Amino acid sequence: MTLLAAGLLLRLGLAWAPFDYLARRGPLIDDAFYGFSIARNLARGAGATADGLHPTSGFQPLYTLLLVPFYRAFPQDPILPIHLALTLLGLCGAFTGWFIYRIVRRFASRRAALFSLFLWTFSPALLVSGLNGLETGVFGLLLAASLDLYLGRVRSNPDPARLAALGALLGLTVLARVDGALLAAGISFDLLRLPHPASRRLKSLGMLGLVAALTLLPYLLWLHHRFGVLLPESGSATRFLSLCYGTRFVFGARSGAFFPPESPPLLYYWGSLRKALQTLLEQPLLFPASLLTSPASLFGWLGPQRWFLVVGGAFLGLANLVALRHRPGLGEGAWKGFARVAGISAVLWIPAYAFGALGQWWFSRYFFPLFLLVTMASGAALDRLGEGIAVLRRVGPGKLALVACALHALVFAIQVPDSFIRHKPNLNVSTYLLAVAALDAQLPASCRVGAFQSGTLGYFSRCQVINLDGVVNRDATRALKEQRMATYIREEGITAVIDWPWILEALLVRRSPEGSAQELGTAHRAGPFVMILVELASERLARAAGRLSEESHRPPKVVTDQLQGVVEAMAQRSRDDVPAGHIDPSPEQAENTGDNRFVLSLDQVAIPKEDGEQDSPDPGRSPACFKPTDDESSLQLLPESSRHDGHQQKQTQVGWASHQLLKHVTLAAVKRREAVMNEGF
Repeated sequence: MTLLAAGLLLRLGLAWAPFDYLARRGPLIDDAFYGFSIARNLARGAGATADGLHPTSGFQPLYTLLLVPFYRAFPQDPILPIHLALTLLGLCGAFTGWFIYRIVRRFASRRAALFSLFLWTFSPALLVSGLNGLETGVFGLLLAASLDLYLGRVRSNPDPARLAALGALLGLTVLARVDGALLAAGISFDLLRLPHPASRRLKSLGMLGLVAALTLLPYLLWLHHRFGVLLPESGSATRFLSLCYGTRFVFGARSGAFFPPESPPLLYYWGSLRKALQTLLEQPLLFPASLLTSPASLFGWLGPQRWFLVVGGAFLGLANLVALRHRPGLGEGAWKGFARVAGISAVLWIPAYAFGALGQWWFSRYFFPLFLLVTMASGAALDRLGEGIAVLRRVGPGKLALVACALHALVFAIQVPDSFIRHKPNLNVSTYLLAVAALDAQLPASCRVGAFQSGTLGYFSRCQVINLDGVVNRDATRALKEQRMATYIREEGITAVIDWPWILEALLVRRSPEGSAQELGTAHRAGPFVMILVELASERLARAAGRLSEESHRPPKVVTDQLQGVVEAMAQRSRDDVPAGHIDPSPEQAENTGDNRFVLSLDQVAIPKEDGEQDSPDPGRSPACFKPTDDESSLQLLPESSRHDGHQQKQTQVGWASHQLLKHVTLAAVKRREAVMNEGF
């Protein structure tokens, strides 16, 4: 079919695009490089580890094992296996489209199935999620194949052989991604609702569960034997991290609110649920409601003030579809089964991420299975509209399908620049590659470097990069939860820590004993990142006693022209005004820049001046590069106690580029704090 061929060519074209494009503007993300590193180490015989030091269970086993042959075949080439991995994902995406067509065709017309396939083939969000280097594409294929097998063969005649095949396929789906258990729950629910004797239904469910469990058994035994758990460690780490980042992703990058992750307020969960629904509604995939909600998102109308109006209207339109006339006899059984499975999956999936069972994350890739299901539902909705509304019946089903495709193509075209053309410094891995260049240019290969976002750094850097957010390092998760991250950094013998300023604030400063993060060592800018050079305890004591000169631990100069360009680009993005009441449409678009809280923390760290910087300001004045304008007169970077210290202590000062980077988001945080509180988050 033409659409399937177009989808395959489009995905393969992206898979074999130059790596420079993939890293700077393409769909590759930093998290993908955890899996790449683990697969590479497995191919080398080093075991399941991302850094070669800490064994990890923080990966999805099926996809990672599929990557191992690529690294066995090309052990010295770090780039070619990535293209091969994306090729695998592209093939999975094309075959997923075939299953989507088959599923929709079981309960709707051919034009409805083609419409669903059109949405799947050309949606920028689905293309990006399916080719991001993670397991998402493999997971989507197995999910669609499982649903097709169930609706097409098992539901009508659940004999043991068919149930065994479905159980094995569901087991593989869970191995592709643990979330697959939610689809299995939806299928199990519908299986128990079939018009068969209760004993037969229970036997069918038992057979399905037994084969699925046997498929999972080797992996579960390995987890229990190696780590003493039955779930990958990344799940626990992700749940905790999502609470540490909670205010930023729920209330917006410029929110001034903060809560400790051990005691999130109830309002946070309401904001989290709203954010999850917002992520689903902003994509033009749920016809016809998406024709309202997606443009509303593009215009920033999904904020707190208009959110209920837009979402209420969208769901009212969907509810009206239920009452529309449906031609009897056209796959009624398959439609009921699909509706039950999709409904139960959605009911489980949304709270699982909104309320923390799987972590409060709202990246589009986490709702990828629901996007897949709503593309199928959109085909059925097209049929219902064409059959149930007299005006549309006169238009004709063919013209109606063409109009629907044209409207969605228009919205897709609007999404293309952000998805494939514009550079996204906070999301694209090219920014992390600059950090790799800075590390390798200034630190010896024997150094251990710590990073919370360590995927790309660990894959490309010649230094040994230790993961600090715990996603692939359970020791780091334990240190975060016990609030001793600075101590853990010293225990690991880490000589430098590099990451985004706001991440260092959330996971280093706030998750360490008071003052210990500031005592790690000197900190300085490295493009958009902050690098902390960790001092030995003896050096710190000697410095405190005045026996060690400042020059003996002078930090290296790592700001290159390219890094400075990233700083200026991010600073320009931070100058963009945000409409009042607006919540960032997705966490991917949240600016990964610091705010005034981290600057206050850094004021306690020895940050040497770069060449050409002015002397430190007087205690009662703002830094020279931070001259307040009329609307910035209330902005203060230094703590109140420091600004009025009678001893006139020498104040530390971040460099000019870092101030320019943080200036506008700091001001925005100050201005928005009261607005956010008044809106009830």
